Amino acid sequence: MDECLRLGCRAAFEGVHAEHLVTERPAVVPVRARGEGLLLFSVHGEVIATPRVHGEVVLGCNEALLVAPGRTPLDIRVSTPSEVYVVRFRQPHAGRGAPRARLDVPDHVMVQRPGRLTSLVRRLIDEARQPAPSRAVQHHLVVLALCELARSSRAAQHAQPREAVLESIASRVDAFVAAHYHEPIGTPDIARELHYNPDYLERAYRLERRMSIRGAIHARRIKEASAQLLLQRGMGVAEVGALCGYADAGYFRRVFKRATNMTPHGWRLVNPELHRPAGIPAGARA
Repeated sequence: MDECLRLGCRAAFEGVHAEHLVTERPAVVPVRARGEGLLLFSVHGEVIATPRVHGEVVLGCNEALLVAPGRTPLDIRVSTPSEVYVVRFRQPHAGRGAPRARLDVPDHVMVQRPGRLTSLVRRLIDEARQPAPSRAVQHHLVVLALCELARSSRAAQHAQPREAVLESIASRVDAFVAAHYHEPIGTPDIARELHYNPDYLERAYRLERRMSIRGAIHARRIKEASAQLLLQRGMGVAEVGALCGYADAGYFRRVFKRATNMTPHGWRLVNPELHRPAGIPAGARA
C-alpha cells in the first residue's frame, strides 16, 4: 500500500522530532506518537515494526517505512545489533484555497541514496538541539527526506522494466549463439538478425552478462569443442575446431589454450573419454 501526502505550500510541518536509536542486543522499543506521522529508516541490522494497521513490517538495511498519522503507536523489535532513525512530524491542515503540492510517498521502500537520507535526518537532529530550532528549516528537511523516498520509489519502478528488457535481449543473443556458434558469426550478424543496432546490442549484452558478445561466442564454441574433443577422439583437432566454428586450426588452438590453460591435445590426455548417450549420432550438436 502506498501513502500519498499532500504538502501544503503555506503550512510547515509541526512537532518535528528526530532520534537515533542504536541497539546492541535483542530489544523491543515502543514508539509513541500522538497524531503524528512517522518515518523509520533502518541503517544497519533487521528491524521489525508493528504499526497498528499495517501489521508486522520487516525493514532490512537501507529500507524505510512511512507510517501515516493515526496508525501509531508502534513497537520496534530487533533481534540483532541495529541502527535506526525515527522521525516524527505533524502537518497542519492548510487553509481553504491554499495551494497544495502532491507528493506520492511509498510506505515501504529501499532507499537508493542512504547516505543522502542519513545526512538529512542527522541535520534534523542537530537542528532540534539548537536553543531556538527553526521551524522553516525543520519543514524543509522533512520535505527533502520524503522527496528522497519518493525518488527511490520511482527509481525502483524504472529499474525493473529496464532489467527485464536487458535480460530479454541477452537471452535472445544467447539463443542465437547456441544455434549458430559453428557458423562464422559476429555482433553485426546477430544484430541484423535480431533487428538491433550493433552498438546498442553490444552495450545491452555487456550490461546484463558482464561480457562481450564476441566473448560469449568464444565461450560457447570452447564449451562445445571441449566436449567434442572427448566424444570424437578419432577426429583430428583441426576437424573439431572446424566443427565448432574455427576454420583456422592454429587460431583454435590459441583460443582453446587461453580459455582452458591447456592445448586441445593436452585436454584429451588429462580427461577421460566421454560416452555418447544411446540414440545420439556422431557429430550431433547440443
